[in-house]
Amino acid sequence: MRPDLKKISTGISGLDEMLNGGVPKKRICLVTGGPGVGKTILGLQFLVNGAHQNEKGLFVSLEEKPSHIIENALGFNWDFKKNYEEKVKFVDASPLQTLHDEIKIGEITIGSEQFSFATLVSVIKKEAYRIKPKRIVLDSLTALLFQFDNNFDRRRATLELFQCLNELDATCIVTSELRSYSPDRELQVEEYLAQGVILLATLPNGIRTVHIEKMRGTSHDLNTRPYQIGEKGIEVFPKETVTVPSRYL
Repeated sequence: MRPDLKKISTGISGLDEMLNGGVPKKRICLVTGGPGVGKTILGLQFLVNGAHQNEKGLFVSLEEKPSHIIENALGFNWDFKKNYEEKVKFVDASPLQTLHDEIKIGEITIGSEQFSFATLVSVIKKEAYRIKPKRIVLDSLTALLFQFDNNFDRRRATLELFQCLNELDATCIVTSELRSYSPDRELQVEEYLAQGVILLATLPNGIRTVHIEKMRGTSHDLNTRPYQIGEKGIEVFPKETVTVPSRYL
C-alpha cells in the first residue's frame, strides 16, 4: 500500500470510511450494479461534494438526457442550475447511440460504433480542456459497449477510453451495468481495467449493499455493508454487517 497516495472524498462519509479516506486521486473508479441501485446518484453526489470543495466537475451522460438528470437531482435538493451551474457541467452524449450503421467521412466509410466512440473521446477531451474539471463522471459505459459485437472490440474501446480519462488530470467515476452477481460470474472487461471497483446491489429482501471489489494502491474494507438512498442521496453504514446470499457478491 502507498502511504503517500492522495485521496478525495466521494461525498458519502460511510463510503469514505470503507475506502479509508476516499477514492484515490486522479484514478478511475468503476461503480457497477443492476438497475435502480443508485449508480447515477453516487456520481452526482461525488460531483456535488467536489463543488462544495470549489472543484469543477464534468458529467458525461451516454443514456439519459442531462435535463432529466438535473430534474431528478432536485429530489435530493441538488439544484445544478441554481447552485452548481458554474462548477458542474453536463455533456449530452446520448445522441451517439442513434447513429446509422455506417458513417461516411469524405471517401472513407466506417462503422457507427467506431465513429461514436471517436466522437465521444473527442467531446470529453474538448470539454475537459475547456473547463479543466477535477472530477469527471461517465454514465454509463454499458451504453457505449453495447455497440460492439465482440469482447476484443469492447476491451479495446474501454482501454482507449480509460487512457483518455487518465490523461485529463481528474478523478473519474465510470458507471456500468452488472449483469450477474454470482460469485462465479465472468468479470466484465471494465472491472479488469479500472483501478477501483465498487459493487452496488439490491438483495431480494430489499436491503441495498455496497462492496469494494478492489482499490489499487490502498487498503479498504473487505466486508459488504448496507446503504440506503434517502432525501440527501446515498448513506452507507460502515459499522453494520449484512448477510448476503451465496449467489450475491
